Amino acid sequence: QEVCDGIDNDCDGLIDGNDPDVSGIPNWYADFDSDGFGDPNNSTQSCTRPFGFIADNTDCDDTNGNINPSAQEISASPFASGLLTGSEIASWHPARPQHRQLFEQAAQFCKRAGYPLPKLAFQFAAQNDLFPTTMFSTARESSVKRNLEWYTEPIDTSLLSEVQNILAPVMNHQWDY
Repeated sequence: QEVCDGIDNDCDGLIDGNDPDVSGIPNWYADFDSDGFGDPNNSTQSCTRPFGFIADNTDCDDTNGNINPSAQEISASPFASGLLTGSEIASWHPARPQHRQLFEQAAQFCKRAGYPLPKLAFQFAAQNDLFPTTMFSTARESSVKRNLEWYTEPIDTSLLSEVQNILAPVMNHQWDY
């Protein structure tokens, strides 16, 4: 029985993929966006890996290297919990008092600048190519329209930088729920 191993296993003078009797040919999946994750809907079989193909088949969008199983996500939970809304932070949220003060300080800073903190947070997530982002659900048509307006407006990068400085102690913090 011929198998993919570089040897003429059945002694017929044909090796691996050149032998019609070969078995166990691995599947290779297209990785056209070069993110290290292959397209499950675009595959080929070969004893050797074809250029542009890999063994992985878990990419959900092979046209965008930022969308893949290891991509970072922005969770809407900072909005739902009140952290980035400028409203009262939910009582169940495990943020310590000093962390809650930082979010309040960021919200007040944005308020003084006439730029709502939720708008800045939404724009940062939606306009940053490193974060595949969806517009989270909302029950009101007016909120959808507002979010679309925010999405198309350019972000205030100097304000963003100031808010990032304020929130630096809690950036990339994982809350223990």
